[in-house]
Amino acid sequence: MRIKAILAVLLLFLPALSQAQSLEECLRYAAAHSLRLSRAQLSAEKARNLENTAFEVSRTELSLSQDSTSGGSPDNALTLSQEFDFPTVYAGRKKLLSAWARVEESRLSLTGSELRRDVSSAYCTLVLKRHVCELLRNNAADAEEFLRIARVRFEAGACGRLELISAERLKADNEIRIREAEKQEREAGLALRQLMNADTEIVPSDGYTPVPESGGAYSFSLTPEGQLSVQVLDWNRKNLSLARQEGYLPSFNLGVRHQLVIEGFNPYGVDRSRFAGGNWMGFEAGISVPVFFGAQRRKVAAARLDVQMASIQLQEKQNAADAALAIAADKLFTARETYAYYTDEALPQAEELRTLSRAEYAAGKITYTEYMQNLATAMETELDSAKAADSLNQAIIEMNYIKGN
Repeated sequence: MRIKAILAVLLLFLPALSQAQSLEECLRYAAAHSLRLSRAQLSAEKARNLENTAFEVSRTELSLSQDSTSGGSPDNALTLSQEFDFPTVYAGRKKLLSAWARVEESRLSLTGSELRRDVSSAYCTLVLKRHVCELLRNNAADAEEFLRIARVRFEAGACGRLELISAERLKADNEIRIREAEKQEREAGLALRQLMNADTEIVPSDGYTPVPESGGAYSFSLTPEGQLSVQVLDWNRKNLSLARQEGYLPSFNLGVRHQLVIEGFNPYGVDRSRFAGGNWMGFEAGISVPVFFGAQRRKVAAARLDVQMASIQLQEKQNAADAALAIAADKLFTARETYAYYTDEALPQAEELRTLSRAEYAAGKITYTEYMQNLATAMETELDSAKAADSLNQAIIEMNYIKGN
């Protein structure tokens, strides 16, 4: 009964495990389960937690002093002291940590954008590999028919042994191509599952062009990569400001003393009675002023160079993104034109070529060599059409990624 119950539960889940997945469903699953994105989310959360450490104060010092040669003096007291940085230093640290949190949030956004690009690309690759397998399996039917006709013609004496051997070789070659295509399909599926962190087979439900092309104007500063570069530059500026404050501003020290005479500690027999006015002895206040600035000047100079390098890096990334956008636009235009050619002209011609060749070879109007050439031409056209569709998808994916959509 237990085994039957377990099997019944498993059967309920089988449709869900084998259900075909659209690109958007894969993207949603990857966003929820991707290890890469989870790591980036934890890094952003860590940065947000560290924001609250900006106002951390140094440890409070508690000291007990006892002088056996004096009476109820400050030498016999319990002292509580605390050191503080200049108030603007704490504000500067808060700004620096907040800037780093924004860096990590921008990095999380960029990671999400990269994940969408990679999952979309892997999904389209899997669509291509599955379609190639389907084309080759369909071609297997033509190869089988070619072999059947060749055998009939050979037995009837209408053709020689060479035609039969060619038909057998065509069928064997197609089977080898099918096995290789199936291997590539499995590899594409595993690559997609790894990106999604999925443990079940992904069966694409979308057709040739599952990727929509996003519109909108392009601005590098608004893309995830641009936002990250801008935030890194801002963090370096905040770090420069903090380096100036920490090195040149003073710190403060406050303390209070409470009279505490240990009566039993009097090895020299000195009168150690407490002051009549009370146990509160007084306070102390101090200020620490930096005098030697040589090392700090070097730190500030290094922080200033970091700002300059971050600014240059921002410009470099913008130039690279602008160039990549121009290249992607040209690639997208070419891919769109190529796909339109195969859809409107090449594919219908290939189907017509296959149909006419099949009929004319069966009727003996063309030779087996012509028939094989026509089948190969039609097959290569169909495969090239599938590759053209994938090229269009990949071009759209790259364009969407560069534009930050």
